[in-house]
Amino acid sequence: MFLGYGEKGPSTPSTDGEVDEALKRRILIAAALGQPFLNFRGEPITLSLLTPTNDPLPSWLFMAHVHAIRTVTEKLVGLARYCGGQADQFAAAVARYTRWMAVPGTEEVKAQLAAALAELHTEAGWCFHDSGLDGTAYFTHGLSLAHQAGDTYTIANAAWHAGATLVRDGYPNDALKLFQLGGFWASLRALAPG
Repeated sequence: MFLGYGEKGPSTPSTDGEVDEALKRRILIAAALGQPFLNFRGEPITLSLLTPTNDPLPSWLFMAHVHAIRTVTEKLVGLARYCGGQADQFAAAVARYTRWMAVPGTEEVKAQLAAALAELHTEAGWCFHDSGLDGTAYFTHGLSLAHQAGDTYTIANAAWHAGATLVRDGYPNDALKLFQLGGFWASLRALAPG
């Protein structure tokens, strides 16, 4: 009867774009490097998140939007530290605010928005892992957004958090790669002028 496995059963390979755990870790490491992970046809493989909401988008981005995302992230992190979990709350925030990347704004605001969203995605990945769920897609998107923002601290932070979850999951070799890449990006920030 395959109860709990859907109609395909447990051994039928998925045809809806799902990837196995080893491939997810390789995609995550590629994201830490700032590179897309390509399939055999040369097309990037991405890990999907929840479907976006239908909330109205702003017509132009300002720093107030960036501050709003940082405030929401800070409040959700506080709630997660106090109560644990909160993956559903983070997923809703990610679905709502990531759409803002399609809204026009100045280059500075867009870079700050990408950095704020990278932090939100990283914390979402951490909370998903804390809830016993797979947060790899959130870490991967967080790393991509951090690279888009050019924020080496956020890249290092996301790589470190993703590595810590891989240690807990029993993948120390992949975790070490992420820790090393995080250290590399952190050292670049330390060497940067100003």
